[in-house]
Amino acid sequence: MLTDLQVRVRHIVGQLPESEQFALSGGAALVVSGIVHRPTNDLDFFAAYPHQVGELLDAAQAALEGADMEVTRIAEGPTFARLRVSSGGDTTYLDLASDYRLKAPVATDEGFVLAEDELAADKVLALTDRAEVRDFVDFERLAARYDIDSLCELAASKDGGFRREHLAGALAHFDKITPTMFDAYTDDYEALRHHIATARNSLQASAREGPSLSNWL
Repeated sequence: MLTDLQVRVRHIVGQLPESEQFALSGGAALVVSGIVHRPTNDLDFFAAYPHQVGELLDAAQAALEGADMEVTRIAEGPTFARLRVSSGGDTTYLDLASDYRLKAPVATDEGFVLAEDELAADKVLALTDRAEVRDFVDFERLAARYDIDSLCELAASKDGGFRREHLAGALAHFDKITPTMFDAYTDDYEALRHHIATARNSLQASAREGPSLSNWL
């Protein structure tokens, strides 16, 4: 779920002319798309081209400050910028970045949101890269909507370096995380653990079957 502040920030940024080429992505996009129901610390807006990041950065800061929010630039570069946004005792982060797109984003009343296939590809790649608590929760929900082969194919379409064995290794990291760290994200840790183990076992079993087209993805 998004906080009241995050809803306001999304609305303000999403209505700016400079955000026309941006789409909400990451955890917040999964939330507003109804795929997951969990808290998120930030709002990610991705564009297809790097130069668009700088164009939105100044406009977003001015608009948020004009709405009586306190805005601090945490990071600023040619392809990525992060703002800390505070109001009424609440704080969130706004990330602006560029990224290759597989699909056209989806238009909503609050601005564009990345397509579900794109969100699925991004989440599999994120899980493979960093294996954080929220990644496992999101992956479980996506695995209820896609089979494991489809998720791997989407990830491989976006990143040619993706390999199924790397995803299996990331899923194995689940057991190294203290169960209580999942408390803020799920009420049923055991069900989550079971689903993650099932996906990992499926990937490992396909690897043992020998090389095939899907095993190379």
